[in-house]
Amino acid sequence: MSSIMRMQQVSKQFGSKQVLKSIDLDLQPGHIVGLVGGKWCR
Repeated sequence: MSSIMRMQQVSKQFGSKQVLKSIDLDLQPGHIVGLVGGKWCR
């Protein structure tokens, strides 16, 4: 099955706090995906 969206090596930080480090995400048609973080992710 082909991807409808693919992200590779995604990183994100807020100031000195790194919240994502080199993640890959591959979205397939018909699937529901959620990225959820608590307040400790700030």
